[in-house]
Amino acid sequence: MKKSGLKALMMAAAMAIASVMPASAADPGAVLSTDTKDGQIVMYVQNPGTVESMDFQIGTGLCGQVESSPVSDQEIPLKTMILLDNSLSVTEKYRPLISQMIQDIVADRMDREQFTIATFSESIQYLIQDSNDYAQIKQIVDGISYQDQETYLTDVLYDLLKELDQAEDDCFKRIIIISDGVDNKTIGYTKEELYDLIGKKPYPIYTLGCTYKDNSGQLKNMFALSRMSNGRSYLLDEVEDPITVVTDLAGDRDILKITARPDADQCDGSVKTVQITFHTSEGDVASMAEVRMPMVQAGAAAEPETEEQETEPETDAEPVPETEEEEEDEPEDGNIPFAVLAAGLGIVLIFMAGITVLVVVVVKKKNKRETFEPFNGNPPVNEPGPSDRRQETEWLEQNRGGQRNDSTQMLWDDKRKYVLCLADQKNLARTFECPLAQSVVIGRKPEACQMVLDYDKSVSGRHCEIFIKNGKFYIRDLNSSNGTFVNGSRVLTDAEVYSGCILTLGRLTLKLEIH
Repeated sequence: MKKSGLKALMMAAAMAIASVMPASAADPGAVLSTDTKDGQIVMYVQNPGTVESMDFQIGTGLCGQVESSPVSDQEIPLKTMILLDNSLSVTEKYRPLISQMIQDIVADRMDREQFTIATFSESIQYLIQDSNDYAQIKQIVDGISYQDQETYLTDVLYDLLKELDQAEDDCFKRIIIISDGVDNKTIGYTKEELYDLIGKKPYPIYTLGCTYKDNSGQLKNMFALSRMSNGRSYLLDEVEDPITVVTDLAGDRDILKITARPDADQCDGSVKTVQITFHTSEGDVASMAEVRMPMVQAGAAAEPETEEQETEPETDAEPVPETEEEEEDEPEDGNIPFAVLAAGLGIVLIFMAGITVLVVVVVKKKNKRETFEPFNGNPPVNEPGPSDRRQETEWLEQNRGGQRNDSTQMLWDDKRKYVLCLADQKNLARTFECPLAQSVVIGRKPEACQMVLDYDKSVSGRHCEIFIKNGKFYIRDLNSSNGTFVNGSRVLTDAEVYSGCILTLGRLTLKLEIH
């Protein structure tokens, strides 16, 4: 029994380690977080080096009002939220390490950095919020007890992200999760809903996983949170010294805050592609993210002022001429009856003319119906019209989806075609598109691939494959020489991808879009 339990534990640990090895610090220029407030775009970017100048591009236009500064210059440079699963599934062997690790992270804090410590089960229980008092935090961490309870990380994290999004503070935020994996309620948020929320407004999520029975699947789902949010993941079985984690987290101190104020015509609330090109002493570094634009109505503030300026002179000026006209017209009483009579006669003539026009129109319509009445005897000629138009519409849909007649009638047929698009981030002129029905092989050999990247020899002949499974998109490496990476993490098994992911194939950095 003991050998069986040990074997299961080792298998779970091995699967987790194979799927997500601890990631290194984010690449220079990587976008870690975005926000939109007060008519501005705020982006937190891993320091790309010694920046001499930068170009901030929204869509196809440049933004001129851009500022940058290190987060260390901010009043509150960083807020760290530590979420601890204090259920019994986090076994006793991990608890001293977890306690020491949290204390070391706080001890190595930045000046003015603030910490929030919380445990969670079905909801969050805050132990201390927005504090940098090491002694107080240490006392609270030492007093954490572990309970026999269910934990639902999906629901807890979803609510926390919503809460962070609504907060008024303006600083870089990150989340550290210590748990045995992702689980959700039967009635609650799904992991797909959580992934979608992370994609819209990411905060870096760092995950520290504990093995417990056969929880490799739950750990994989938890470590995926780090991959999609530019965070890092660790299996605690492999952490020999907490300082290694503390050192990795210290990389977040070297972050730039970029603030841009778009032009009024760009502030329409839509999601646009933002690209920052940093011109550094070592060369250009490009950063890209999908950002929701602020909502500002151009000229909204100026219009009321214009109306008031136009209205006020009219109000002041109108009474004067009216009074003068009345005073001048009063002596000429003899002309008033004639003017009134002329006006009345004009109204009568206009009324009569209107009636005449109406009669003519009615008569013409009647004649028109009578003229076409004999042709109503041929209904077969007229009836196919709408039917033909329906056939044309179905054919267009068929053309777009690449399906047969019998399958285009199902709007959500999983066999419909998508368009896979890869854009070279170092040369946006190199953009590749290919239909995606089931799978697309990407590589350097035209005879073996549907999408050919033959301009860089670091790409293998058959490098990787993007495919559809159960309505989702996945990527797998095809034993390439240089590996396949998604958002900086190497693909070892089938990995889920989505629009906005950054793929690294050899030396190529490509942004993925699926339409």
